[in-house]
Amino acid sequence: MNFSNPMILLFLLPALLNVGIVVYVYRKLPRSKVTDLFALCVLALAIWQVEDSLYLAAETREAAYFIDKIFAFSWIAVNPLALHFAISYTGLAIERKRWFVVANYLPFLLLQGLYISDNHNLLVADPMWGWVVTPSTGWVDALLLWVMAGSMLTVVGLLVRHAIRMRTNPAKKMQTMLVAAGVLIPTVGGIITQVVFPLVLNRNEVPLTSLLITFFSIGTITALSRYRLFDALDALSLEAVLGQLRNLVLVVHPDRTVHCLNEYSREVLLAPGKQSCFATQLFENAEAAIAFDREVIEPALNGQAVRNYTVVLQTGRQQPLQVLMTAEPIRTQNTISGLLLVANDVTEYLQVVEELKRSNERYQLISKASNDMVWDWDVVSGKVYRSEEGWQKIFGQRPRAANTTVQEWAIRLHPEDKWIGDQLMSSVYDGSIGESFDLEFRVLTDEGAVLYLRDRGYVVKDAGGKPVRLLGATQDITRRRLAEKQL
Repeated sequence: MNFSNPMILLFLLPALLNVGIVVYVYRKLPRSKVTDLFALCVLALAIWQVEDSLYLAAETREAAYFIDKIFAFSWIAVNPLALHFAISYTGLAIERKRWFVVANYLPFLLLQGLYISDNHNLLVADPMWGWVVTPSTGWVDALLLWVMAGSMLTVVGLLVRHAIRMRTNPAKKMQTMLVAAGVLIPTVGGIITQVVFPLVLNRNEVPLTSLLITFFSIGTITALSRYRLFDALDALSLEAVLGQLRNLVLVVHPDRTVHCLNEYSREVLLAPGKQSCFATQLFENAEAAIAFDREVIEPALNGQAVRNYTVVLQTGRQQPLQVLMTAEPIRTQNTISGLLLVANDVTEYLQVVEELKRSNERYQLISKASNDMVWDWDVVSGKVYRSEEGWQKIFGQRPRAANTTVQEWAIRLHPEDKWIGDQLMSSVYDGSIGESFDLEFRVLTDEGAVLYLRDRGYVVKDAGGKPVRLLGATQDITRRRLAEKQL
């Protein structure tokens, strides 16, 4: 597991926010079935967000599958818990039926068992999101995705219906609408990016749902603090909770005034002592400001949500900020009074991606210029990068993945030459290897043919003399060795 990816914080911080809501509900609100169900549902959401952060840290598909099977209960459990909460909160008589609990929870328990036992859901590495579901996922996963979409839309429908019936109680109506809107945003986003993408459009999923759950968290906090959700006696400070977020949380008014809702936004975007600015001040030039107004502000003020918008913002710091932004219209009494912007800083992440891209391009160019297979072994992570062109030249087919492990390569070694690989790895791990090495060995192709290879490489060590990286090239010398045997 590698926790150096800054994107991990984008999932963990909202998870901590939801944990804070759970603690508040349990410690500050009167205990009831409704509050218990709500707290359990929010806790499941927090665990789901933790799962998505662990996907970013997982370095191998095996690790991603392990995380998936262990934490799958969280996003599956959200559905029956949310349904139970919505039915209990809205006072539907169906909850009092003896069969209700079994009918509500048993299908999801069965789906949970099927999902854990199913080995056909396919995860692939994504440079931005860690590990994602592909269109080739198994039928169990596909069924679960559609069931989740239907159940969460049912929850939204129940809450909206209840809010409409509460027209004579403005506070109750507003708190219900806030929770409903908080459920609707990640539900719609999840249906589009994690259901429609893989199952309809034949594209890999984009796991934005757990990030969009931040809207649910903010809506819940607002309902608790301003509209006394669950008749709480103590209001939860929205400002205090927002102050813990390392996200830009902004409100844009129709006159293009931008108001920062949390301290982090004020520190990054504004001069000391300022609370707001004009939208044009956030951009380097007028063209960028006009484009943002046309592509984000105008659609949102017309009632259209804008998601996954990447933009560069000017800050009070020396370097500009690249952010991934979502914009949602703010409605007050059926009138759009502004828009809510939630943006995540992806500057460092994009820089790392760009550097990796340039590094890979260099490897590809070197590989194309020779018949050798260029490789790079990161000893710390265990990953080995091997150029696809070089692999194809040696094995006659493209590799299943550019990034593999030492163990996957060791499996290909000829049984009589496995000691060569074992000796190399031992010398790397105990630090006895020199600055370079030159080895010859045999490997087996997928068809069982024997190839003679020569590996030459250089060793990079840290300040303590411990090997941390090996770089080299593999050359196919099969023809030479077979010719020598015939002499």
